[in-house]
Amino acid sequence: MDSYQFVPVGESGFRCTVVSSEKGHSRHIELSVADVLADAEPTLTGDGEFIANDALRENLLNYGVNEYGARHTEDDEQRKAFSKAAERNAKVALQLAEFMHFGSYQTRQGWCSCCFVETIHREVDGQFSPAVFLCSGCGAATTPCFAAGCRYMARRHYFSVGLAAFCGEHRHEIRSFERANERYTDLDAIDDIRSFDAPNLARLTTTVLVAGVGVAVVAPMVFFAAPAVGGALGASGLIGPALSGAAASSHGLAFLGGGALAAGGMGMAGGTAVVTASGAALGGTLGAVTATAYLEDDGSFAIEKLKDGVGTPVLVASGFMTEKQTAWHDWQRIIERRYPGNPVYRVHWGARELAAFGVLVGLAGAKVAASAVLKTFAMHAWKQGAKIIPPLGAALVAADLAKNPWTVAKSRAEQTAAVLADLLARIDDSSFILVGHSLGARVMLATAELLATKSGGPRLEDVHLLGAAVGVGGDWKRLNDSVSGTVFNYHSAKDQVLAKIYPTAELGKKAVGKVGFGTSFPKIVDVDVSNEVATHFMYHDRVELLGSGG
Repeated sequence: MDSYQFVPVGESGFRCTVVSSEKGHSRHIELSVADVLADAEPTLTGDGEFIANDALRENLLNYGVNEYGARHTEDDEQRKAFSKAAERNAKVALQLAEFMHFGSYQTRQGWCSCCFVETIHREVDGQFSPAVFLCSGCGAATTPCFAAGCRYMARRHYFSVGLAAFCGEHRHEIRSFERANERYTDLDAIDDIRSFDAPNLARLTTTVLVAGVGVAVVAPMVFFAAPAVGGALGASGLIGPALSGAAASSHGLAFLGGGALAAGGMGMAGGTAVVTASGAALGGTLGAVTATAYLEDDGSFAIEKLKDGVGTPVLVASGFMTEKQTAWHDWQRIIERRYPGNPVYRVHWGARELAAFGVLVGLAGAKVAASAVLKTFAMHAWKQGAKIIPPLGAALVAADLAKNPWTVAKSRAEQTAAVLADLLARIDDSSFILVGHSLGARVMLATAELLATKSGGPRLEDVHLLGAAVGVGGDWKRLNDSVSGTVFNYHSAKDQVLAKIYPTAELGKKAVGKVGFGTSFPKIVDVDVSNEVATHFMYHDRVELLGSGG
């Protein structure tokens, strides 16, 4: 009898089992987690072949974590999201177990659209339509791409019987398998990052293939790659303390349960973006998948050259109310006074999200803090914050609060950082200088932290943060380690946007752009500009960027 089962163990543990039978022969795999909140690896028992399959193992773990989340949240929307994701994971795990009962009589080499690696795929000896292969790399079920003449392998969904399956290139999940690891001599050499090697033949079937899966399905790798995306997000530190093991999966999958970006979750782009949090993906295949998903979701992303020059390239990024700005806008004075001979580039990002958050803040900046709109938003935030319950903790903030523009814009900033870090990791220039204002400072800070996770990756010369919309109290070791020079944090106690709007959006947390980092890490320097900067929009006109020498 083929079956899957979830059994609670104690207060915060569980046991998941998949049993598969064929012609009277039964095999099983059992995964146990003693404490979802603890830093511990799952215990596995059962059939050795089942245990060795990464995709089966990860789906079984995600089934348990999602089912646990469904049973431990009081929010109906989250419960539905977790339950749908849990059912999906369980069915994928069960079908993989069923496929493994059959022998393999021939193999095929090709790029895998599950792990995005060129591997050997072993065909399952059975009457399946479309044909079923198992990837020797990640263990996922694959099938030949339906596109005429294509030699790549598509994902074989458990519900896709009879449906045409297309590979990652023909689904526009990756620009090119074979060019995924390409490098550039400098920023100017980056080619058209929205060009694809193949047409999007899956466009008409996307709705069919995704419908009914559930909002926690946010990326191609969620159910197949190891480590699971939920675990990668939980371990990244982007949504709270960096965790590991089952605790990381629990925290990460809870956040991903928020669903589409517009509804407050990380969305399709976010699901792939968090893979780069480990650093190993930057400049490689998974980084390419990240960039592709992100660019499909944000048509405003671009790197615009503002000025030629020699020396270390300077990249600048703005925050909200800047979505329609072009060229220098308010950056020229502050950049050219400090870096008169350097090449300068501007990172455009998140026009849709920045515009929405700009409406909340309003043209009056600090004055909007007393408006009825903000008061209503504040009351909603605190009421929803009071509903947060352990053990999922802060991850559930996204479920209800994320319908506000702040959480959506913040999520977009993290995604932008992942893509920017991946692009910089592909460039042969030895170092860069990052400068950001407001949410743009959040982008640059996150970019620096991500680059710090990549062994042998590019070093940043300096990072300048102006009125950074980033919360205090983080672990800033990666930020400190990301620079060969200094991270300068220009903060003002008179910045009323950060004094009133930021703590409202972040449930009372203070911003480093108002009070400083207050850290002992030697390369992070707080620069109090309260005497010069009286509003959130005065940094460009009143601040002088410092150098690592003083």
